[in-house]
Amino acid sequence: EDVAMMKAIGLKYYRFSVAWPRIVPTGVVKNGINQEGINFYHSLIDELIESGITPIITIYHWDLPQGLLDMNFESPNPPCDKRYKQGWYECVMGADNKPVPSGMNSTIVSEFLQYSEILLKEYGKKVKMWATFNEAW
Repeated sequence: EDVAMMKAIGLKYYRFSVAWPRIVPTGVVKNGINQEGINFYHSLIDELIESGITPIITIYHWDLPQGLLDMNFESPNPPCDKRYKQGWYECVMGADNKPVPSGMNSTIVSEFLQYSEILLKEYGKKVKMWATFNEAW
């Protein structure tokens, strides 16, 4: 119904975000991929293309799967503590006892790479325009 409305108003492009938790519910690829989520986006992409609308995928729209970040609303998690999943904030303590970001060595970078590879493998033949992050700054 939404795609039919887009077609009716003459939309030529449609940028949408793929929900990481919909594809990899825990955020950790080895824990499994949700085929229903994969199929949902295949259907959307196919319908867009059949309607003459060019799909544009945004890989990440700040919807981090809960399995990659431990949240504690009662008291903050200690920084750089390997006992907690730290999401994008993963770090180690430096020699001066200050946090040093884990950067390319972090768990989340590895999982994001694997998640992105799944999207490219699944939708890359159909989708030619991609954005990595929504409103990255």
